[in-house]
Amino acid sequence: MLNEKFLKLGSTFLFIFFLLLSPLPLQGGNTLSIKELLSHPNRYNNQEVTVKGKVSDIQITNNKFGKEYTIFRLTDEKGKTIKIFNLGALVPDNPKVVVTGIYRKVMRVEGSTFRNEIEAKKIN
Repeated sequence: MLNEKFLKLGSTFLFIFFLLLSPLPLQGGNTLSIKELLSHPNRYNNQEVTVKGKVSDIQITNNKFGKEYTIFRLTDEKGKTIKIFNLGALVPDNPKVVVTGIYRKVMRVEGSTFRNEIEAKKIN
């Protein structure tokens, strides 16, 4: 009888534990819509996210130390757009890509402020 109560209590604890984990940000392999990301910026801020869409407005430039970087816009099928930052010169072979990186709601670098950007770790 006592073991049954502990078993039931343990099952309830596990259920609540997994229920609490369910709203955590999507990581790695799960693709997030850009609309979802921009609708809940605080939820995903400084988290690794994966988004997909069509590339446009590619700009390759150098920072003040001479390092190349690429900035482009990624637009999903619903027309929502986010800016992607990638260290190094990159021109995707395919206009449709999947980007995994760190989402930043607001980032300040050397006196400049950037909003709603993903710092790419991987682009496929």
